[in-house]
Amino acid sequence: PEDALWEAAGRAYKLGDDKSAAMQQYRLFVQSYGGSERAASAQYMLGECYHAMGDWEGALREYDAVSGRNGRDAYLEASVLLREGECLFNLARYDEAIEKYTRLVNKYDDTFLLAEGLYELGQAYIVDGNWLRLEEAYRELLERRPGYADLQEVKFALGLFAFHDGRYDEAREYFEQVPSDRGLYFLGRTLEETGQYILAIQRYKAVLRRHADSPLADEARFIEAALRGEAGDVEGMWSGLRELAENGSPAMRRHAASELADPQRNPYDAFARARGRDRWANATWVLWGPGALLPQPSVDGVAEWLLRLPSRVQTTLLTPMRLLGLYGSPPPPSARNTAVHA
Repeated sequence: PEDALWEAAGRAYKLGDDKSAAMQQYRLFVQSYGGSERAASAQYMLGECYHAMGDWEGALREYDAVSGRNGRDAYLEASVLLREGECLFNLARYDEAIEKYTRLVNKYDDTFLLAEGLYELGQAYIVDGNWLRLEEAYRELLERRPGYADLQEVKFALGLFAFHDGRYDEAREYFEQVPSDRGLYFLGRTLEETGQYILAIQRYKAVLRRHADSPLADEARFIEAALRGEAGDVEGMWSGLRELAENGSPAMRRHAASELADPQRNPYDAFARARGRDRWANATWVLWGPGALLPQPSVDGVAEWLLRLPSRVQTTLLTPMRLLGLYGSPPPPSARNTAVHA
């Protein structure tokens, strides 16, 4: 019966993406044959069922229970650490994932899972932004398993710590072999750092063209617009930023709007806004006279404004006659232009 149940659970596991049937049979095996040498493996396979269905919390729970089952060996314990690290990584619990991978690398360095542990450890360091540890992990990985150098993720990682070390020519060689959105984005960053703005713009455009749904798309669009100014296309830069301010993600809209509003970065628009405010102030004065003035932000200012309020109201009510009077006694050119604008 034990062999039959084990084989039936294995067949159910291979049948498709839905692992519910296999899950039931492996759980039945653990409950029925807890003293078996296969109990730990059955418990591990329960975790594999949850893992295959994307239930990372459920998988962690089942993997953690392997330690209390009969039939454990070094390979199974190393496999549990690897899977637990993957689940924690997928749950964005990166520090805990790094701890699991580090235990695997340090304790089970004589198993073939060492290379996978180093690889996954490097991926966690990328997300964590720990470039020094990333380099250490992947240097050891390539020393022990040189074949991993052909993986795009490893090339990307090698490019990353060359980039952060300022070795831009080396970084460019790695990134050119990674056609993903991240590879193209950092290739653009590398070209930007070396002053090759036209080539960098082309790489950012490639991110937008090939990976429109990438989380890096908005940032690539922003940098691409900003680099147009560095390449001499100032109008193109402001056009791109205006488009982002209207159609980008909420965060990018705010960022682009702040750039557009910065008088140091965008003096022309700042001058246009100031000129518009001045024209409006002058126009309201011509139309309403002193009635257009607001009180000064102080107690004395408010008191003075209230004391003069009757005369301000009277002046405001005479606005039609004042406008007609402009034709009888022509004002100075500046006031006349303001009136026409009003």
